[in-house]
Amino acid sequence: MRHVLPALGILAIAVSTARAQNLLADLTQPQEGRSRRASSTDSDIDANEDGETLLPGQTLVVADLAGPGVIKHIWNTATSLNPFVGRELVLRIFWDGAERPSVEVPLGDFFGVGHGAMKTFQSLPVSVSSYGRSRNCFWRMPFRKHAKITVTNENELRFGPVAFYYYVDWEQVDQLP
Repeated sequence: MRHVLPALGILAIAVSTARAQNLLADLTQPQEGRSRRASSTDSDIDANEDGETLLPGQTLVVADLAGPGVIKHIWNTATSLNPFVGRELVLRIFWDGAERPSVEVPLGDFFGVGHGAMKTFQSLPVSVSSYGRSRNCFWRMPFRKHAKITVTNENELRFGPVAFYYYVDWEQVDQLP
Protein backbone atom coordinates (compact mmCIF):
# COMPACT_ATOMS: atom_id res chain seq x y z
CA MET A 1 0.00 0.00 0.00
CA ARG A 2 2.90 2.30 0.78
CA HIS A 3 4.09 2.13 -2.85
CA VAL A 4 0.63 2.34 -4.40
CA LEU A 5 -0.15 5.89 -3.19
CA PRO A 6 2.93 7.53 -4.79
CA ALA A 7 2.23 5.63 -8.03
CA LEU A 8 -1.37 6.87 -8.02
CA GLY A 9 -0.14 10.43 -7.46
CA ILE A 10 2.23 10.19 -10.43
CA LEU A 11 -0.56 8.75 -12.58
CA ALA A 12 -2.91 11.59 -11.57
CA ILE A 13 -0.30 14.21 -12.52
CA ALA A 14 0.30 12.51 -15.89
CA VAL A 15 -3.44 12.40 -16.65
CA SER A 16 -3.99 16.06 -15.71
CA THR A 17 -0.95 17.12 -17.80
CA ALA A 18 -2.29 15.20 -20.81
CA ARG A 19 -5.72 16.84 -20.40
CA ALA A 20 -4.15 20.32 -20.22
CA GLN A 21 -2.15 19.63 -23.39
CA ASN A 22 -5.33 18.50 -25.16
CA LEU A 23 -7.05 21.75 -24.16
CA LEU A 24 -4.20 23.77 -25.64
CA ALA A 25 -4.12 21.72 -28.88
CA ASP A 26 -7.19 23.60 -30.14
CA LEU A 27 -5.26 26.88 -30.08
CA THR A 28 -3.47 25.99 -33.32
CA GLN A 29 -6.56 24.73 -35.16
CA PRO A 30 -8.64 26.91 -37.47
CA GLN A 31 -11.95 27.88 -35.92
CA GLU A 32 -15.20 27.70 -37.87
CA GLY A 33 -16.93 30.73 -36.35
CA ARG A 34 -16.30 34.46 -36.32
CA SER A 35 -14.92 36.05 -33.16
CA ARG A 36 -17.05 38.79 -31.65
CA ARG A 37 -16.96 40.94 -28.51
CA ALA A 38 -19.56 42.89 -26.55
CA SER A 39 -17.81 45.46 -24.38
CA SER A 40 -18.08 48.55 -22.21
CA THR A 41 -15.29 50.06 -24.33
CA ASP A 42 -16.03 53.45 -25.79
CA SER A 43 -13.92 54.03 -28.90
CA ASP A 44 -14.24 57.82 -28.49
CA ILE A 45 -12.39 57.84 -25.16
CA ASP A 46 -8.61 57.64 -25.02
CA ALA A 47 -8.48 56.77 -21.32
CA ASN A 48 -9.65 54.20 -18.81
CA GLU A 49 -13.03 55.89 -18.42
CA ASP A 50 -15.07 53.52 -20.52
CA GLY A 51 -17.08 51.75 -17.85
CA GLU A 52 -20.82 51.89 -17.48
CA THR A 53 -22.35 53.59 -14.44
CA LEU A 54 -25.02 51.57 -12.63
CA LEU A 55 -27.21 53.46 -10.20
CA PRO A 56 -29.09 51.53 -7.47
CA GLY A 57 -31.96 49.64 -9.12
CA GLN A 58 -30.59 50.12 -12.65
CA THR A 59 -30.14 47.25 -15.12
CA LEU A 60 -27.44 47.24 -17.79
CA VAL A 61 -27.66 45.07 -20.90
CA VAL A 62 -24.11 43.72 -21.10
CA ALA A 63 -24.62 41.69 -24.28
CA ASP A 64 -27.46 41.22 -26.75
CA LEU A 65 -26.24 38.55 -29.16
CA ALA A 66 -27.80 37.11 -32.32
CA GLY A 67 -27.08 33.41 -32.79
CA PRO A 68 -26.30 30.78 -33.30
CA GLY A 69 -23.21 31.31 -31.22
CA VAL A 70 -21.09 30.30 -28.26
CA ILE A 71 -20.09 32.60 -25.41
CA LYS A 72 -16.49 31.69 -24.61
CA HIS A 73 -15.27 34.24 -22.08
CA ILE A 74 -16.72 36.87 -19.76
CA TRP A 75 -14.52 39.40 -17.94
CA ASN A 76 -15.61 42.20 -15.65
CA THR A 77 -14.59 44.44 -12.82
CA ALA A 78 -16.62 46.84 -10.70
CA THR A 79 -15.70 49.76 -8.48
CA SER A 80 -17.98 50.83 -5.68
CA LEU A 81 -17.95 52.18 -2.15
CA ASN A 82 -19.91 49.04 -1.26
CA PRO A 83 -17.50 46.36 0.05
CA PHE A 84 -20.06 43.68 -0.94
CA VAL A 85 -20.57 44.79 -4.53
CA GLY A 86 -20.16 41.17 -5.71
CA ARG A 87 -23.36 40.30 -3.86
CA GLU A 88 -25.30 43.45 -4.82
CA LEU A 89 -24.81 43.11 -8.59
CA VAL A 90 -27.06 40.39 -10.02
CA LEU A 91 -26.18 38.63 -13.26
CA ARG A 92 -29.00 37.34 -15.48
CA ILE A 93 -28.63 35.36 -18.69
CA PHE A 94 -31.55 34.78 -21.04
CA TRP A 95 -31.38 32.17 -23.82
CA ASP A 96 -33.23 32.12 -27.13
CA GLY A 97 -35.88 34.72 -26.34
CA ALA A 98 -36.95 33.36 -22.94
CA GLU A 99 -38.81 35.88 -20.77
CA ARG A 100 -37.30 34.51 -17.55
CA PRO A 101 -33.53 34.15 -17.07
CA SER A 102 -31.93 30.71 -17.06
CA VAL A 103 -29.13 32.16 -14.92
CA GLU A 104 -29.94 34.53 -12.06
CA VAL A 105 -27.19 34.85 -9.48
CA PRO A 106 -25.15 37.45 -7.59
CA LEU A 107 -22.17 38.34 -9.75
CA GLY A 108 -19.54 37.16 -7.25
CA ASP A 109 -21.28 33.79 -6.81
CA PHE A 110 -21.27 33.18 -10.58
CA PHE A 111 -17.51 33.64 -10.54
CA GLY A 112 -17.04 31.26 -7.60
CA VAL A 113 -16.68 33.79 -4.77
CA GLY A 114 -19.80 33.83 -2.61
CA HIS A 115 -21.14 36.10 0.13
CA GLY A 116 -19.87 39.20 -1.66
CA ALA A 117 -16.32 38.43 -0.55
CA MET A 118 -13.45 40.11 -2.36
CA LYS A 119 -11.11 37.13 -2.72
CA THR A 120 -8.75 35.66 -5.28
CA PHE A 121 -9.98 32.32 -6.64
CA GLN A 122 -8.61 30.01 -9.34
CA SER A 123 -10.16 27.01 -11.07
CA LEU A 124 -10.17 25.68 -14.62
CA PRO A 125 -13.32 27.52 -15.81
CA VAL A 126 -13.18 30.55 -13.47
CA SER A 127 -10.42 32.93 -12.41
CA VAL A 128 -10.82 35.80 -9.97
CA SER A 129 -7.71 37.89 -9.33
CA SER A 130 -6.61 41.17 -7.76
CA TYR A 131 -8.37 40.34 -4.48
CA GLY A 132 -11.71 39.78 -6.19
CA ARG A 133 -11.67 42.80 -8.47
CA SER A 134 -11.05 41.05 -11.82
CA ARG A 135 -13.45 38.24 -12.72
CA ASN A 136 -13.04 35.83 -15.66
CA CYS A 137 -15.05 32.82 -16.68
CA PHE A 138 -14.41 30.46 -19.53
CA TRP A 139 -17.67 28.50 -19.44
CA ARG A 140 -18.67 27.62 -23.01
CA MET A 141 -22.29 28.71 -23.30
CA PRO A 142 -23.93 27.86 -26.65
CA PHE A 143 -27.17 29.43 -27.85
CA ARG A 144 -29.23 28.79 -30.95
CA LYS A 145 -31.06 32.06 -31.63
CA HIS A 146 -30.29 34.71 -29.06
CA ALA A 147 -28.46 35.39 -25.81
CA LYS A 148 -28.92 38.38 -23.53
CA ILE A 149 -26.80 39.12 -20.47
CA THR A 150 -27.79 41.77 -17.95
CA VAL A 151 -26.37 43.07 -14.69
CA THR A 152 -28.61 44.83 -12.15
CA ASN A 153 -27.43 46.95 -9.23
CA GLU A 154 -29.72 45.67 -6.47
CA ASN A 155 -28.01 47.70 -3.78
CA GLU A 156 -30.63 48.94 -1.33
CA LEU A 157 -28.10 50.51 1.03
CA ARG A 158 -27.48 53.37 -1.38
CA PHE A 159 -23.70 53.22 -1.57
CA GLY A 160 -24.04 55.22 -4.74
CA PRO A 161 -23.23 54.25 -8.29
CA VAL A 162 -21.12 51.32 -9.42
CA ALA A 163 -18.63 51.70 -12.27
CA PHE A 164 -18.83 48.46 -14.26
CA TYR A 165 -16.33 47.42 -16.92
CA TYR A 166 -16.84 44.26 -18.95
CA TYR A 167 -16.40 42.29 -22.11
CA VAL A 168 -18.05 39.17 -23.44
CA ASP A 169 -16.09 37.22 -26.04
CA TRP A 170 -18.20 34.98 -28.21
CA GLU A 171 -18.11 33.14 -31.47
CA GLN A 172 -20.82 33.50 -34.07
CA VAL A 173 -21.26 30.18 -35.90
CA ASP A 174 -23.33 28.95 -38.84
CA GLN A 175 -24.85 26.14 -36.79
CA LEU A 176 -24.48 24.28 -33.53
CA PRO A 177 -24.08 20.51 -33.27
